[in-house]
Amino acid sequence: MFRLLLVDDEMEILDGLSTIIPWDHYDIELCGLAHNGIQALDMVERTLPHIVLTDIKMPNLSGLELIKKIGDIDATIKCVILSGYDDFSYAKQALLLRAVDYLLKPCMPGDILQAILKCVAQIKKEQSQTELVDDYIQKLDDSSGYVKQKLILDLLSAHTEHETLSCELIGMLPWMKDEKLIVALFYFEKSDNTPINTPYILNEIKKIISCYIPSEHFEIVWYIDNIVLVGRDIDIKTNDILEKIKYAASEQMNYLIYIGVSQTNTLDDLYASYKSAVQSLTKIYAKKKKSAYSPLIRTAIKYLEEHFTEELTLELISSQIYITPSYLSALFKQEVGMNFLDYLHHHRILKAKDLLKNVTLKSYEVAAKVGYKNEKHFFATFKKYTDMTPSQYRSSIV
Repeated sequence: MFRLLLVDDEMEILDGLSTIIPWDHYDIELCGLAHNGIQALDMVERTLPHIVLTDIKMPNLSGLELIKKIGDIDATIKCVILSGYDDFSYAKQALLLRAVDYLLKPCMPGDILQAILKCVAQIKKEQSQTELVDDYIQKLDDSSGYVKQKLILDLLSAHTEHETLSCELIGMLPWMKDEKLIVALFYFEKSDNTPINTPYILNEIKKIISCYIPSEHFEIVWYIDNIVLVGRDIDIKTNDILEKIKYAASEQMNYLIYIGVSQTNTLDDLYASYKSAVQSLTKIYAKKKKSAYSPLIRTAIKYLEEHFTEELTLELISSQIYITPSYLSALFKQEVGMNFLDYLHHHRILKAKDLLKNVTLKSYEVAAKVGYKNEKHFFATFKKYTDMTPSQYRSSIV
C-alpha cells in the first residue's frame, strides 16, 4: 500500500481529510495526522510516507518549508499543497520544490483524491522505470558499472554519508578527485506524450555523449525522471558541447530535450549542485513552454509587457488583437494557467521588486513606474503577491 501523511493545523480539516475519502479502497493507508510542520517532519523521518498532503500556512514551519525539508530527507516523496491562498508566488515556489499539485481551499474531495492518485501514478511509473534501469545496469559488461552508478545515486540523495561514498567513488573514478565537475540534467519529452523508453534513452545518450566527451570522464544515471550526467567540466566549451549533444540526441532519438546545468568543485557538494541544476532546468523548461503559446496569446503578452506601466484592461488588449474580451480571457486562462489580471499584477510586482533595489526611489515612485496610480492599491497588491509590504521586501534585500 502507499503511505499518506496528512498535515493541517485545523483539526476539523484534518479529521475531514482522514475520513471523507475511503483511502484503503485505493490501496492507500494513512500513516499519520500532523497538526503542524514540526510534527509532520518528525513523522516523515519515522514513517517515510510515499505522499504528503499539507496545508501551506502553519505556525513555526510552513508547508513550503516542510516540503523543502522533505526533499532533503527523501526526494522521491510526493507532496501536494492544500492552500487557502490563491497566490501565484506560492504556486511558483511549490513548483520549484517539485510539488505534484497545488489545490485551493475549499476543495472538493474528488479533487483531493485525484491529486493523490496522480502522485500514486507517478510513484508507480518511477518504480517501473527503476526496475527497468536496474535490469539494464545489471546487464552492463563492466561488472563495476552497477557499483559506480549506485554510489552516484547515493550521493545525489541528501541522507547519506557523503565523505565515505566520495572516497569509494574516487577510488573507482580517479578523474573525479581535485577536478571541477559538471552536473547536467537531461529531461526528455515526447511531443505526442507517449511513454519514455528509459533503457533505450540511457543506451543511446551514452553513445552520443561519448562522441563529445571521453567515456572515461563522465558517468550517467537515471534519477527522478531525468538523466543526470556527472562529468569533468571543460570550462568555456561545456555549454557548447552540451548543446551539440542535445541537438544530436534530439535528431537521432526524436525527443524534445531540456538541459539544466550546474558546477561543483567537490563530490561532497554533488547534491547541492544537483538541486541547482534542477532549478536551472525548471526555468529553462518554463521559458520554452512560454514560447509554445498560440500567436494570439504571444501577441497579448508582448503588448502587456511593453505597456504594463499604462492603464491596461482586457478590453483594451483584446481590441489590439481583434478578438472579443471573453474569448481572450478564456484563451489566456487556458494557455497561461492564470487569468489576465493575475498575470498583469504578477508582472508589475516583478518589475517593482527590481526597482525597490534602488534605495533612492520612494515607494510611491515605484508604484507609478509599474502602472499603479494609487499607492494604497500598490501596497495591497504587493502584499497579496509577496506576503510582504514594499518596505519589508526592501529591507530583506538591502
